[in-house]
Amino acid sequence: MPRYRFSVQLSAAEVEDFYHGRAAWIQVRSQGKKIRLPWGHFRPFISHNGLHGQFELELDPQHRFVKLEPR
Repeated sequence: MPRYRFSVQLSAAEVEDFYHGRAAWIQVRSQGKKIRLPWGHFRPFISHNGLHGQFELELDPQHRFVKLEPR
């Protein structure tokens, strides 16, 4: 199954855009590819400081979302 590792650094103010519906997707780069994920996948990792960290995305063989984990 394909796996991608990437970093996300969003301030608390940037995260507010998602809560207020001004943004719906987070776009990241990994292994030379652009990957767009619904911001809801990141909700468990948001703190009062925003969204910061290294993550690993796992997809199934058809490139559908399986899981997202902090690293």
